[in-house]
Amino acid sequence: MESNDSNLKRKAAINYFTDALDDSTFEKPFYILDGLGYETFNYLRYFIVAKDYKVLENILYSPSPTSRQFTALTFRYLKHHNNYKPKSEINVRMNEILANPKIIESGVISCWINKFEHDKYDVDKNFEEYLITQ
Repeated sequence: MESNDSNLKRKAAINYFTDALDDSTFEKPFYILDGLGYETFNYLRYFIVAKDYKVLENILYSPSPTSRQFTALTFRYLKHHNNYKPKSEINVRMNEILANPKIIESGVISCWINKFEHDKYDVDKNFEEYLITQ
């Protein structure tokens, strides 16, 4: 699934959550190959600021479980901070996804930097902090 949106930022954000994360190994915990930081939360902030709820609603049904988790957490944030009121089917879907949140692993492993484990992120507990800092 690839977007053909004429807005390049929106297109990149949609493609990131519907395509790029789909290449990862989705076992417990979820894993993001290139890192949790900049792109992931930059694109989530883009959707929040643009109030592009329709795209976020569609991503709740993405083949990527990691994308679904990030999107459900974004909706939870919007409910608490932006007075967003999801339709009942979106609320049900969001609750289904958040009923079993996963730890996300990411980062480079290299003997050159003496690092032999991935970084672990509890995005369920720390979503707002990551949204601000990542």
